[in-house]
Amino acid sequence: MTSNAHALDANAHLPSGQRNSRWMRDVADELRQRILAGEVAPGTFLPTEQELMNEFQAPRSVIRGALDLLRSESLVERQRGAGTFNVSRKVAHRFERLRAVSAGQRRGAERMRGSVVSRDTIAATPFMARNLAINTGDDCLRIEVLVEFDSMPYSLTTNYLPGRFAEAALSTQYGGDWFSYLAQLGCDPEVADVSIEATTADAYVGPLLEIEIGDPILLVTRLVHDADGTPLNFAFSRSRSDRLVLNMRIPVGGSENEPDLEEPREW
Repeated sequence: MTSNAHALDANAHLPSGQRNSRWMRDVADELRQRILAGEVAPGTFLPTEQELMNEFQAPRSVIRGALDLLRSESLVERQRGAGTFNVSRKVAHRFERLRAVSAGQRRGAERMRGSVVSRDTIAATPFMARNLAINTGDDCLRIEVLVEFDSMPYSLTTNYLPGRFAEAALSTQYGGDWFSYLAQLGCDPEVADVSIEATTADAYVGPLLEIEIGDPILLVTRLVHDADGTPLNFAFSRSRSDRLVLNMRIPVGGSENEPDLEEPREW
């Protein structure tokens, strides 16, 4: 008996519609990973429905349902009379360290373009002053940058820096790699506190990222420090969820000497 048959037996207590929905999801999960891992190159066809039916020991309705799930994620398109092909524009990004999306990508620097959407100096709010270790009301440099990758919007990031970097920022061109830009401003970024959460595009972010208001996006909040622990940069970075895959290798488990990872980061 195949593993799929075992899975079907294990789900026998579920209503038939729910059972098939779970089967579709399982098939879609595996196909998604094969696409994102590069086993199916962009623009090439997936195995035929019949081949997938044989591989997963699944009826045609389950295979078609799984492919519909992938199409709703903009990973595949179905072409009548030809089959289903990979149209994914997702970028696999290693996340063991903070770095530009171009890092580790084939011809990454050529494929990335960054632009400054806005740059101004504001009075630091109590929240921002606390995080940047400046006084409330001090000058705070705000720089919003848009990154495109493969000619499509990828992320919109609102950055806040202490006002002492304002003069250097006016004379330094941003090319898409924010952390190289920080170094050009005279910063020496060493470590960052980071939180990641799912949210949705608002009326300002949506048009800039060329997605609908309410579409899912990934929000990465970060506070970058230098080697001495001095805060350099607070940022809210919003990325299109249909363009990004975060890959990482991390330790498993922990020890009593480590901080409580269940407590949320308090900015």
